[in-house]
Amino acid sequence: MSEQEQEGSISGAVEEAQEALDGGGPVEQDFRKSKHKVKIDDLEEDVDYDELIKNYQKGKSSDKRFQEAARERKDVEDFLLQAQQNPALLFEVLGIDPDEYSSNHLLRKFEEEMLSPEQKQHRDDKAKLAKYQDQEKNYKAAQEAQQRQQQYAQMNENLDQEISSALEESGLKATPRSILRMAEYMLSNITEENSQHLPAKQAIRRVRNDYQTDVIELLGAMDPEQLEAILPKEVLQKLRQHDLRKAQSKFPPTNVSAKPQLQTSGNGTQPAKRKSIDDWLE
Repeated sequence: MSEQEQEGSISGAVEEAQEALDGGGPVEQDFRKSKHKVKIDDLEEDVDYDELIKNYQKGKSSDKRFQEAARERKDVEDFLLQAQQNPALLFEVLGIDPDEYSSNHLLRKFEEEMLSPEQKQHRDDKAKLAKYQDQEKNYKAAQEAQQRQQQYAQMNENLDQEISSALEESGLKATPRSILRMAEYMLSNITEENSQHLPAKQAIRRVRNDYQTDVIELLGAMDPEQLEAILPKEVLQKLRQHDLRKAQSKFPPTNVSAKPQLQTSGNGTQPAKRKSIDDWLE
C-alpha cells in the first residue's frame, strides 16, 4: 500500500470517528472506547479513538518534515546540475573571482612543477612534522584538562570532608546558611599572593561567633514578653531549670529530719534546751 493509501485509510477512519463524536453524550464515550480498523502495509489493526488521533497527528507531522527535506534535496540537486552546466554560477554563488582563482591555481601548479624531488620531500616532511606537533599539542592539552578535572574533583572531595569534619566537631548544625558562611570565610583568605584557603575549623569558629553576635543583638533588644513569644518552649524550660538550680545552690536545704540533742539530767534524759541569744552572748 502506498503512503497516500495509508494516509487515506487513517484519514478516513479519523473523519468517521469525528462524525460519530459530533453528537456528544454517551455515544461519544462509547465511541472512544470502541476499536476502529486501519490498514497499513496490507495489515489491518484495531486501534481506539485516542490512539487513532495521536498516530494521525504524528503521521501528518512526519509527512510535513519529509516533504520539506525532499524539497531541500531537490534544490541542492538542481543547483549542482546548473553548476555542472555553468561553472561560473558556482563562483558567483561562492563570491569567488574566477579569473583570480584560475591565476592562483596555475601559479601553485607551476611552483609545484618547479620543485626538485629533495624540495618536495622537505616540504612533505615539514608538513608531517607540523601535523605531528599539532597532534602532540592537542594530546597534551587533553591530558592537562583531564588532570585539572581530577584535581578539581579531589579538591572538592577534600573540602567536603574538611567542612563536614569541622561541623561535626563544632556541634553546629549543617544548614545551607552555615555552609555558605563557611565557604565565604574560607575563600576570603585566597588572594593573588596566597592560594591557600582558610582552614574549615577556623572558618567554623568565625561562623559560630557571627551567630552568637547576631543572637545577642537580636535578643538583647527584646522585652520579656517578646522573648517568651519568640523562644521555643524547650529553651524557656531549660532557662527556668537553670535559674532554679542556681538559686538552690545558694541556699542549701536544711535537714528537717534531724532530732534535737538530748541532755541528761537528774530526772532522766530530756531534750536539750534551745539556747537563747543571751546564752550565745555570755
